[in-house]
Amino acid sequence: KPARFALAGKSIVTPILLVLILLAIAIATTMIGSKPFNQVIIDVFVRVILVVGLYVFIGNSGVMSFGQIGFTCLGAYVAAWLTINPIMKKMSLPGLPSFIMQAKMDYWQAAIVATIFAGVAALIFGRILMRLSGIATFAMLAMINTIYSNWDSVTGATSSVVGIPIVRSIWPYFTAAAIVVFVAWLHAISRAGLALRAARDEPTAAAASGIDIPRERLIAFTVSGAIMGLGGALTAHSIGVVTPDNFYLSLTFVTLSMLVVG
Repeated sequence: KPARFALAGKSIVTPILLVLILLAIAIATTMIGSKPFNQVIIDVFVRVILVVGLYVFIGNSGVMSFGQIGFTCLGAYVAAWLTINPIMKKMSLPGLPSFIMQAKMDYWQAAIVATIFAGVAALIFGRILMRLSGIATFAMLAMINTIYSNWDSVTGATSSVVGIPIVRSIWPYFTAAAIVVFVAWLHAISRAGLALRAARDEPTAAAASGIDIPRERLIAFTVSGAIMGLGGALTAHSIGVVTPDNFYLSLTFVTLSMLVVG
């Protein structure tokens, strides 16, 4: 424990510096006051959230996952369902359950629900996927995309779901990015994070020492899924429109490239 506390004390410098850099960018953007530039920085903060979400699982486990953007899709649609005007939902999404049809939440409330929903979905999928190879996660992504592209009465199929309240302020996106950076750090220094990295570097020795590798991967997969869901909700509120193709191969490979290069 003392060694872990010492490690935490040293490693906390990194998330603090990252958050300070993001804060400086947010302040500079506010001072410039340009709407196009403001939108660019909002997109940057959203991508930070998504790449940090990927890092929590891929970076700590060493297992490539092509399915995390699927949880981004889940989060985006949950945010849309909970924030669009009920009258508009009745016209465009008539298959929604009545309690969702009548719901009208603030964007931050919907983002919390989306985070939890995506995390639970990751937990369910992960109980199967964590015992398979990383390529199996691509099947999950394809399955989510296929369902959302064809469930016309609930997701609008390939049509754009519009009417999502757009959040133009940069500060909610900065706050979310700062939170996920610290969540990733807390997971990294936790017992689960340390055990997972040990399994990544020396899987045979880790298993021999009593580490339950599938369990540790499942914890990271669930945390990663929740973060990706939050990123999806904020993506929906940054552009005001969602379609299943927004959260498929293009975004998958762009964010994976960002993770690898970064």
